[in-house]
Amino acid sequence: MKKIDTQLAHMAAMDIVGDRLYVTSWNGGPGQGANAGVLYKFPAEQADGTQPAPEGPIANPNLTGMFGLSVVTGTDNKTAAAAFIVDLNYQSLWKVPLGANASNPIRVSQAGGGLDKPISLVMAGMDEGYFTTNTGQVWSVEPHVQITKGLGDPKGIALDALQQNLYITDNAGGRLWRVSLKRDEDGNYPKSVIATGMTSAYGVTLRREPAADGGMATWAYVGTSSQGNLWRVNVDSVSGEPVEVTNEANLAAFNLNLGGTGAAHNVRFNSKGDAYICAWGAPWIWKITGISTPTDAPKPPPVVAVVKILSKMDGVEPSFSGTVSPVVAGAKLFAFVDGVKRSGGGAHVNPDGTWAFYMQASADGAPPYAPGQHTLKMAYTDEAKGAVLATAEIVFTVAAPTPPPPPKPQGIVIVAPLEGAQIAGTPKFTVTVPKRLEAGVMLRAVDEYGAVIADGLAPGADGITYTFERNGKLGPWNGPGHKVTVTARKEGADLGSPAPASVNFNVPEAKTPIIVVPARGAKTTSIPDFKVQLPTDVSMDGVTILARDETGTIINANPGLNRSGPGWHFNRNVGPWTMGVHTVVITARKGNADLPGLTPAVVTFTVDRK
Repeated sequence: MKKIDTQLAHMAAMDIVGDRLYVTSWNGGPGQGANAGVLYKFPAEQADGTQPAPEGPIANPNLTGMFGLSVVTGTDNKTAAAAFIVDLNYQSLWKVPLGANASNPIRVSQAGGGLDKPISLVMAGMDEGYFTTNTGQVWSVEPHVQITKGLGDPKGIALDALQQNLYITDNAGGRLWRVSLKRDEDGNYPKSVIATGMTSAYGVTLRREPAADGGMATWAYVGTSSQGNLWRVNVDSVSGEPVEVTNEANLAAFNLNLGGTGAAHNVRFNSKGDAYICAWGAPWIWKITGISTPTDAPKPPPVVAVVKILSKMDGVEPSFSGTVSPVVAGAKLFAFVDGVKRSGGGAHVNPDGTWAFYMQASADGAPPYAPGQHTLKMAYTDEAKGAVLATAEIVFTVAAPTPPPPPKPQGIVIVAPLEGAQIAGTPKFTVTVPKRLEAGVMLRAVDEYGAVIADGLAPGADGITYTFERNGKLGPWNGPGHKVTVTARKEGADLGSPAPASVNFNVPEAKTPIIVVPARGAKTTSIPDFKVQLPTDVSMDGVTILARDETGTIINANPGLNRSGPGWHFNRNVGPWTMGVHTVVITARKGNADLPGLTPAVVTFTVDRK
């Protein structure tokens, strides 16, 4: 341990960039008057270990409460770019540009916005940092946001390398706090005491060093304000709960015997691993090389068990397999799902360390857990010692049971058009039957009036699918309210199996000649009268009426001569109608062409008497 005389009275804060020391004093320095706050820089130590006198002052804010100091490097991470200072008395935050851009101090902010007696400071960059106050609070620098409060007497602050946690000393309470910079579900920054029992806790710094298990850990070095001691805490090994000094090997004290009133106000390390301690209350800095304790010596890593989940299969009955190593006599592997121990236990561990198990569905096929994602934890437990030797976790997915397939239809199914469909073009029909029809059985389709629109249909290549359209001799579909029924027939008779099927659908309504009689679906004699008119906005001049039956035969011999009043009146002139359903298609013509703008009209009727 080496004592360096800084020639500065009442040192307040210290920081290191590379091997250069930066120190503040609120009571002047060489050539400075009393109560003159100054910032000094020390040149690098000479080869013989001699520390040259301080350079400066490099800034003279003339402040009397320069307690917190944090020096920020430039883009090279080696050269000091600016020093930030919090002033306890003036309740201000100052920025002192260094290097090529050196200038007088710039007041960044002052009383208000959390600057209530600021005492310590750590910067993460030019615009981001955190400071503590004498009132037990922690604030961010920009923007001013209160991170937390109730920390007692916070005198030191440090930020981990990943900028995830702040470590803050409570001087009066002799404690070290950890404050997470990630908000919890309630929007707060979680805080916890991770070390207690120190006589006091003032300055703090973080350093990566070997741990007892042979790996690397982050250590917090905490200086005291009264006895000149230095405490060392492995912050990676604590859980966030209070740690009693007497029961925790990762908290050790170095009795530095700084002498006089010098307290370990600030603790910093240079690039070589040498520790520098700012002796508050005296013009000294202590340099310590080769800090080590019995806990530094790497110990053989303990033999620990390892659980591995090597495979999983999601589904209604998820299954898992893996290994444990080593196999411990009497230990059992228990399964926990979403934090709850499975009533059936877990998995049997084979002598070679392999294991497997699955989650069985209930007798009625219900999955063991609700469909969705769950978490499985396998805990290898020595029940005799009441110790969990190792754990492993994995997320798995429970699938909903696959519903049984719907029963295959036993009748004819109309696949298209869909029930209630609005069809813009010519309706096309697709139907299926449960299985190939036996020889001699064919399908017939009739409309809502019983007119046969398709008959003797043959299946497609699969033997069960049929497609068809309306017989063109029956004229076009027109308007809403149509229904088609498909039946299986043999030797001229409908069969009950497969069961018939029907579908209702609509087509757009077009302008047509008006068939006054017979009405659609009417029952008539074998010599029905036909009366046809044109829409009122269509002239009859030069127009003739052509009537064809379902076979395409013209049934009115003189289409242009049988006009009667506002329209045409005629009978079938090619013999009487046969009993049964008939369809007549009426077309308005002019010259040798259909009258533009008029769609043929269709009427279906039934002759049931002579």
